[in-house]
Order: sequence, then structure tokens, then C-alpha cells
Amino acid sequence: MSEVTTKVSEAGGHAPDGLMYMPEGVHEISATFNGKAATKKVVVDEAACARLQSDLERIWEKVEAGLRARPCVYFNHVSGPVAMVPKRFHWVPGKGVVLEGEWTAAGREAVEGGSYAYCSPCFRRSESGRVMGLLMQGVEVGSLVNDPAFERIECIAAARCVPEDEEEVCCARFAPDVYPPRGDVAPAGNCGDNADTAGGGGIKTMDENKLKTLLGLPADADSAAIEAALQKAAGAGKKLEAVEAELATMKKKEHEHKEKAAGAFADGLVKKGVIAPQDKEKVAAAKNLYMQSPADAEVVFGALPEKKEEAAVAGKVHPEADGAARADMSVMDHLMAEFEA
Repeated sequence: MSEVTTKVSEAGGHAPDGLMYMPEGVHEISATFNGKAATKKVVVDEAACARLQSDLERIWEKVEAGLRARPCVYFNHVSGPVAMVPKRFHWVPGKGVVLEGEWTAAGREAVEGGSYAYCSPCFRRSESGRVMGLLMQGVEVGSLVNDPAFERIECIAAARCVPEDEEEVCCARFAPDVYPPRGDVAPAGNCGDNADTAGGGGIKTMDENKLKTLLGLPADADSAAIEAALQKAAGAGKKLEAVEAELATMKKKEHEHKEKAAGAFADGLVKKGVIAPQDKEKVAAAKNLYMQSPADAEVVFGALPEKKEEAAVAGKVHPEADGAARADMSVMDHLMAEFEA
């Protein structure tokens, strides 16, 4: 995958296809390990890349199932605006682990304008220094920074910790004027995705603790209970979608039925002579009123007189014609009709 560009200069001045996530080799990096600043060995090899990719795929599976938020690359390891949405890890012999993703407008502007020069990863590390994968809590995969943990890393780079078994979570060395080193942060078990304070007072999590609150779980609920509640919520969401779809279908059928009934009502008015067939506006008005309220339509249009067929020919009225027709006759016609009767 050497064709993946990782520098602005390689991409014609534009944001590159990917980021140099970890340089190949054995490194001594200055970072925070389980929340405490230290310098430790990190082994970056092809196996490390495979573990990172495997974890990223697992994360995206949960995202697509609606069980967690999407992973992201932040700025300066601070929860907030996203620079990139990570998609996959590649191993490039001679270079190391490359992270490919989709740039946001803010991230693209930051690297193309030279505001940020490196990618700083967040990852899990074994006691022997091997990279074991991504953080499975929180959403941060890394951040754009200007003070990378890896001193031998390509320009264009480790921050929060949650221990898993005997592994450490490793994050970068922070620039003091941007994000102070957190030797005084909360215990590693409480580290999370969002920093409420930087360099003083510790970090308040927004992952498990907030999920427990949102899901109505007790404070001592474990990860299995949280995942079960999320799956239940996801199932309820799917049922709701099905109900909403069925309701939409019913509403559509009801509307079609009303339209058909309104058309029949208007046709009846035309046949009775209440509305002239050429009077399109009145026909439409009858249909619209019937759609809104059939009862109101019956009252309004039922009060209009019907135009009965005339029984008279050339001014003469048939003996069975009603009184209304007789009232319209001339006096002579009336007398003639009476005489003939």
C-alpha cells in the first residue's frame, strides 16, 4: 500500500490519503501510560498493524449496529471537532502503520494550511512493548498534534488510558501550552473519552458512566449489562422503525380511500346538477372539503339547490312539473297549462 500518500507534499499540496500512524521499528517514546507520564519501549511491526485493523473493524461493526459512536481523529487529544474519520490501517514496509480515512473540512484545512504536522496515536501496549490494538472505550483513535510521542516519525502524529488485563493504554507527550501533561489525572479505570478538565481535577468520563445514566442502569452495572441494554435499545429501535413503516402504509391507504370517496362525492354533485361539470374550481373545492370533513361537505353542498331536468318544451310545462317550475312561467303559459290539464 505504498501508494497511499501521507504527506501534503506528496499530494500536491492537498490533504494526503492517510496519516503516518506509527513508524516501523522499536522506539522509546515519551507518553502517558495508564494516565502517568513515562518513557517506554514500543514495538511497531506488521503484527501491530493487523491488531489495530482488527480492532477498528470490530468498532465499525458496533457503529453500524447502532451500539456506539463512530471512531475519530481529534485535535490535540481534546474531545471536540473531528479532523478525520478513520477507515482502515495499512502496513507499508520501510515506513510503518498508515491510517487511511476521510478528512473533515476542519482536518483538511489544518493539514493543508500547516497548522498541524503529525499524527499522535492512542493504543494499547503489552508489558513487552508490543502494540496490542486500539482503545475499545471512547472514540479516539488518535489526534493531530505538533509535539509527537515518536521522535522518529514522518512529518504530517499518545493521550488517554484504560487498562485492559496486563496491557497499557498509551498516549502522546503533550505540548504544555496546548494540553498540559496529566500526571494528576483520575485513576486509569476512570479515564474516558472526554476531558472535563485539563491538567487539574482529572478527567470525568462520558463513556460508561454516562451510558449507565442514559440507559437507566445502576452505578455498579458492568460492561456486559451495558452492552445488553444497548442491544435491547437497538432492538426496540428496529421495532419502532417497523411500526412507523406500517403506520405510514396505513396512512397512505387511508389517504387514497379518502381521495376516492371525495371524487365520488364530487361526481355525485355534478350528476345532481349542484355543480356544473365545467366548473372545475367548485369540483375541486368539493373534493378538498370532503377530504377534510365529509360531514361539513354534506352540509355545505347539500344546501345548494339541485338543477332538475325541465319537463317543458318551448315554454310549455308538463302537468307534472313542480311548483318552482310553475312560478317561473309567464301568466299566459300558466293559464294554458291549467286549461290543457
